[in-house]
Amino acid sequence: ALVVDPVLRASTGAGFADEALMRAYREELLPRASVATPNRREATRLVGDGAVAWQAQALGAASACITGGDEAGPLALDWLSTPQAQGWLALPRRDAGNGHGTGCCFATGLAAALARGFVPADAAVLAKMLTTSGLHSATPPGAGAGPVQPRADFIHDPSLLPALFEAEPGAWPTPGACSMRGLYGITDDGRHAAELMAQGVPTVQLRLKRSAADTDWPAR
Repeated sequence: ALVVDPVLRASTGAGFADEALMRAYREELLPRASVATPNRREATRLVGDGAVAWQAQALGAASACITGGDEAGPLALDWLSTPQAQGWLALPRRDAGNGHGTGCCFATGLAAALARGFVPADAAVLAKMLTTSGLHSATPPGAGAGPVQPRADFIHDPSLLPALFEAEPGAWPTPGACSMRGLYGITDDGRHAAELMAQGVPTVQLRLKRSAADTDWPAR
């Protein structure tokens, strides 16, 4: 597997990708990539402006995850395009001043997951969880933005699990209130169902099981 993470400028904003490097990405690396992981600005520079779904195809890699962690908005949205799944991978944005190395962390996590046998879609999910945990734990070692510091136990934190949306979401969904069903009745005799409901049992399950010798089951 080959993961290509196009790096076209430094974290300071300084660009260093000349046309020869861009041509090498387009003609040599991306067509051979199992997964490409540019951010939106990098994808636009590589293939032109357009919808992310089109950009993902135009990159020429077998799969792509166009990251959007450096964009604005309440959600960190990545466009995922793989044989297993396609859509927006979303998590609530983590406001962190220490985000040095997020792209490298994402691509490295994705490559490690592929090496362990995960398909590209699952590998992208794990990479997003890893990177988000790194943002949460990052601290500055001195002056300037500090590097991300992923936690070793990130896989066990359900708050890091992203959701997949077909259409671009504007907000993180709010879980609905859990309804309490109360007492749940189960009977193997239809005659008992009315009795249970008359006693106030709100939900009754009728389970009819019979042996080959049971001739009385239709009456029940």
